[in-house]
Amino acid sequence: MGLLPEIGRAWATLDNRLIVWDYTDSSQSNQYALPDTEVLTGVGLVKPRPGVFVDSIVHLLVLATMTQVHLVGVGFAASAPGAKRGELIFHETNLKVDTDGVRLSVIRGTANGQIFLAGDLPSDQLGYSGCFYGLSYQSSTGWFGKNCTLSNLSTGSAGKSLVPAFFGNHTVSKKDSVVALELDNERNLLYTLHHDNAIKMYRLPASPEGSGYGGTLSSVARWSFNPSFGPVQQIKAIQVIGQKEEGSSRVGLVAITDMGCRYYFAHSGLSALQHLHTRPPPPLIPGVPAPELSAIAGGTHQAIHSAGGFLVAAAAFTEGSDMVLMTAPSVPQRPPVGTVGQAALASAALTELFDPIQVDGTTRAIAEVTVPSLGPALAGRIALNELATPVSQPSRQWLVQTDFASYLVSRLRPIETLLSILKATTSSGDGSKDDLRAYFHTYGRDEFCAMLLTIASSTLIEVNIVDQAKSYLFEAGERPVLIHQGAFGREPQAPTPESTSFSGRHEALVYCFARIIRPIWKDKITRQVAPTPGQPGRQESNFSKEVLSVVGNDLKSLRIFVDQAQNLFTDIFNGAGQDEAYAAEQASLANLQRLLVRADEAISFILLLTDHNIGDIVSTCSDTLQSLLQSLTYQSLITSSEGRDVARDLVRALINQQIKRQLSVDAISDNLQQKCGSFCSADDVLLYKAIQALDRARTPVDDAEREGSLRESLRLFIKAAKHLSIESLTKYCDTYTEMHYPIGAIDLALTCSREWDIPERAYAYWESGSPANDPRAVAFGRRIECGNLVLRALEATDRMVDAAMQHHPPAGSLSFAAADALRTEAYNRAVSSRDEFFHQVLLYSWFIELGRSDKLLELKTPYLEAFLSRDATTAESIYKGDLLWRFYVLASRYPEAAHTLRDLADAPGINLAQRVQYLSFAVGHAKAQYPSSGSDTIQEFVRDVENRLDVAQIQIEIHAVIDGSHTIENRDQLLERLDEVLFSVSDLFNDFAQPLRLHEAMLLILHASDHRDTALVLQLWTEAIAKARDDPIAAKSRPRDLVAAKVTHLARRFHSSEIVFPLFDIVDMLEKYSLENKDEIVVPGWVPLSLQEGGVAWEDLLTAFTALSLKIDSPPWQEASGLVFLARDFATFVDAWLRAAKMSHSIYTDETTFPVAAVRAQLKEYVDALGKRNRMTPGLADVAVQLQDLVKAVGSLRR
Repeated sequence: MGLLPEIGRAWATLDNRLIVWDYTDSSQSNQYALPDTEVLTGVGLVKPRPGVFVDSIVHLLVLATMTQVHLVGVGFAASAPGAKRGELIFHETNLKVDTDGVRLSVIRGTANGQIFLAGDLPSDQLGYSGCFYGLSYQSSTGWFGKNCTLSNLSTGSAGKSLVPAFFGNHTVSKKDSVVALELDNERNLLYTLHHDNAIKMYRLPASPEGSGYGGTLSSVARWSFNPSFGPVQQIKAIQVIGQKEEGSSRVGLVAITDMGCRYYFAHSGLSALQHLHTRPPPPLIPGVPAPELSAIAGGTHQAIHSAGGFLVAAAAFTEGSDMVLMTAPSVPQRPPVGTVGQAALASAALTELFDPIQVDGTTRAIAEVTVPSLGPALAGRIALNELATPVSQPSRQWLVQTDFASYLVSRLRPIETLLSILKATTSSGDGSKDDLRAYFHTYGRDEFCAMLLTIASSTLIEVNIVDQAKSYLFEAGERPVLIHQGAFGREPQAPTPESTSFSGRHEALVYCFARIIRPIWKDKITRQVAPTPGQPGRQESNFSKEVLSVVGNDLKSLRIFVDQAQNLFTDIFNGAGQDEAYAAEQASLANLQRLLVRADEAISFILLLTDHNIGDIVSTCSDTLQSLLQSLTYQSLITSSEGRDVARDLVRALINQQIKRQLSVDAISDNLQQKCGSFCSADDVLLYKAIQALDRARTPVDDAEREGSLRESLRLFIKAAKHLSIESLTKYCDTYTEMHYPIGAIDLALTCSREWDIPERAYAYWESGSPANDPRAVAFGRRIECGNLVLRALEATDRMVDAAMQHHPPAGSLSFAAADALRTEAYNRAVSSRDEFFHQVLLYSWFIELGRSDKLLELKTPYLEAFLSRDATTAESIYKGDLLWRFYVLASRYPEAAHTLRDLADAPGINLAQRVQYLSFAVGHAKAQYPSSGSDTIQEFVRDVENRLDVAQIQIEIHAVIDGSHTIENRDQLLERLDEVLFSVSDLFNDFAQPLRLHEAMLLILHASDHRDTALVLQLWTEAIAKARDDPIAAKSRPRDLVAAKVTHLARRFHSSEIVFPLFDIVDMLEKYSLENKDEIVVPGWVPLSLQEGGVAWEDLLTAFTALSLKIDSPPWQEASGLVFLARDFATFVDAWLRAAKMSHSIYTDETTFPVAAVRAQLKEYVDALGKRNRMTPGLADVAVQLQDLVKAVGSLRR
């Protein structure tokens, strides 16, 4: 007889027949019969190898007889509604192998389909070989092999593989005989228990056909048995302890002896077994009397060790009955108040509870038959501490099968005991309150309150019991108090969770929430499914819907209770001085409540994704998101910003899936908001509806519907703009543009730009010069991206118009009228925007980059002037400054234009000619304001600019002189300096004109600065004439011609300036120069004639000579030769003037044209002076005659 808990069945054999029945419903039974010649010796249930059988075969029955081993497929028919499982079905596989008379009764199988067999009788029994075997099978027979083989794994060396075939009846010695097998699927190990108490361990191959087992391991040493336990004990069973069991990360194996002792072993690198601990049976624990158990000492013949330390053992008690001993670890108790040190540790030490049960018949099998609601894997993690077991988990149960009956034994958990006490208290009044107080002291306040909260929040318990639990929870919860509030001489610190001892109600909520969420908290949300033929690799939920539903339902019950019973957690305390502790607890409770809501909605969210095929949804996401999701745990999903981001993207993917399937977004959005509102806000719903409206616009019935859908989608997008990502915004803007709806792209992008940066951090960052490492740069970058989307939409409208204007427009192009209307509307929408950041940082610069400056100046926007004014005088912004003064002119704001031009003249990066041009324009536009405004300010501004223009003209002349010279050192550097800035007259004089002896420039500077220095002027004239005379370029010209030409040139430039052209001094200086150089300059009268040719009036020259005649008694004119020279020049001058006057005929009509009297008088003055000189002076007589003839000629003009 035996049990098959994997399929919920018990079994018994009768010769060749196997009878299987449901141990919870004996009316459901099945039979399987082998040939009459067969007698069953062993029955086992194993998992089939993947890919060998049809999917309906979920297990294999391994039926062993003395002659053969048969493999029978096991499956279930579809279950009826409400039934736990369907009817059991046997499938013939035709797989069998001969045993050659070996008796096999111990059968074990791995998770991947490997099968191992052994016997369990002494080696002197018929058919017992003492070996263990491996059974392998395949779906079809090969050319040289069978489809089912049996290999002896005990013969040969310890490390022998599965290769040796089964040749006859190989046996081993009695002490080495294998009496039990156990498999560790998690660690991929095989254990064998031998007749001499040795335990050996083998490493299994990765696949059923593999080989290469590890070596035999040392047996448990006999000396390890404690002599106080009596004689050496016989190990009756070995049990694997899984890695996932709570507290068993080190322990891997437990051996149970015939006296009920348990020996725990750990692995040493999976190559050795290390004995860690021996735990005696309860009767042998000091201080625990159990006389009724003495009869079974040493008689244990069936035992099972369950996860969490539970032991169920059976031993013969009386004839016809067994004693079944149930042991369980007790829940650690809270040390008594005031207990510290070793005493506290001793009071909290792990102890064991036990309970003997007498059963009829001989025990044939024991198995745990609990069906955990969270699945075996998760249930195993929390089995050690029953207080930490979620209330949704059923009580643990074991089935004890005897040859007389089946007994179901349940473990009563502390919470179930408390529930029975509450029921008794309700029915008997105060009689059971002592039990409650004892329970409180046994488990401590926090655990007691946690159990009460679990009961109170349950929806499956009677209302009166729930009310009782709530009442005791409030009463036992006590109050929060402050601890560590400071010390002597130190100020008390503000309360924090670390400085507050919370109430029992608070701790109960923490415990309940943690215990519910704990099974999945640190686990991944999804797991990767390996690809199969026709099916690529994908992610699926790491937990089944059933597991998530159990956790989710428990969380929801707790959440509803907390919401409805707020008074339990917000009572007002009367304790003086504990207001701060109360505030700290309320803050912590609020956080706990938010965490509870978030966790509840997170599980609902994953369940919703599972309902809509989470694998398909995830496969449509980006590789980055898939990678993030694969590493995301439930803890991260609930508590981290990364989890929120991933959830938001998954919601988008779910909505996109609905849209692609042309399903309503409203239904899924409502479902999301109802079940997991924190994962799908109202704004998210707007976003999804906007996407659906945009999708409707793609396939409209008519243009009106299309336009309406586009407007509706834009309205919804704008309302949900805060929750759009830049990637989504780009996608939707591009969609609008492709659908010839550019104003949608413009409005949406500008709205997002504002909504994403309401504090205007981007504009402030830009205004401050975009400093490095400034956190505002992020906002700036996002707004730039938004603005670029607007510009991209405008460029698209330009392309639409260009396409429409082609001779053969591309397919799908709009008409020119439609395209032009769209472009006009788009530009108007962008220009009319009140987004100053967009205008200042992007739009205007974009116009300039495209060469549309004229269009830019036509824009009527409030931000253009500020844009053009910003840094208008920097080298990079000269173009903007040039646009600015034009902007002012178009607006008839001439003073601002003039000021801008004046400032531009000083800007770096332009040449000298441009500066002079700007100053000239500045003067012109400033004077344009005179008719309407002749204020002193404007006039002063004009005078200032004109003065600067005069100086600039001098600078231009200096520049030209230097540029035309090839003898000046550092010529290029000087020219570069003159281009860089406008210099003052002082700087021009001191830095350029004077060092380079630029005479005309210095004369100009003296004139411009109104500096009167006749001596300096005459010096400059003299140097200029000397330089002209010695000019090497004009060496072939006569000196007199060079000098005369220079004098004429200087007179023409400066004769109007009294400062640099003092006529008398000039004439005096030139006549003296002529006298000194009379040998070279032999042309009489060249001085007055050259000056007159340069523009000096005849009358002014007459005045100069008249003044000069007063100095004829001074050197060099006092000498007769000097006077003769001067008189000849004057006579030549008068003769020329007279001829000129006669030729113009004005001499006869206008006395002022030729002042006869003055000329005649001056002629006589020179005649008289010559008469007083030595008549023997050469030329004197000729000059005197010439003068007298002129006197007569002039005199004849009298009227």
